[in-house]
Amino acid sequence: FFDARGDKTFSSGPKTHEVGPPGRAKKYTSPSGWTRYGLKVLAKTEYKNDEWLHPFQHPGNWYRAFHGTGRAIKVDFGNPNANFDQTAAPVDALASIFVGGFREARVAAHGPGVYCSPNPVWLGDSAFVGAVELDTEKGMKKFKCMLQVAVNPDSVRCPTNDIWVAPKPQDIRPYGILIKDA
Repeated sequence: FFDARGDKTFSSGPKTHEVGPPGRAKKYTSPSGWTRYGLKVLAKTEYKNDEWLHPFQHPGNWYRAFHGTGRAIKVDFGNPNANFDQTAAPVDALASIFVGGFREARVAAHGPGVYCSPNPVWLGDSAFVGAVELDTEKGMKKFKCMLQVAVNPDSVRCPTNDIWVAPKPQDIRPYGILIKDA
């Protein structure tokens, strides 16, 4: 699942970068206060190449955004008969997406597709980001979690500054799990 090369703690204030193909770049704001655990995505056969995750301003570079799993329910996991613990759904959904890919949103206020946000503050403060309680070495702690994703610049729709829609699930790819204290 994990690739330590993608691990990063975003401890300083948010930094803004331009990301995406030259001439079509969009603003990317780093998720200040979050810690990213990199996912094993480089050289995945279904991605054909790694250009989508190349450094900023590479012609094949995809936009960066964030995807919350706070509203995940049993039906989102593809097996309505499976055992299900709603309190763990946000974390279980992260793993489910990485293994099986995204599914279109159940509620599609801005049309069908997979929803994400380029704004980590807006998303992180919304109900779209779930919190889970985990037993740690220091006792029970509550964490927020969301995915850091790359979005295909050739297909993404941007109905608002804070909401983007990838019309097809294959046009959005997770590359990191972000967590922070809730």
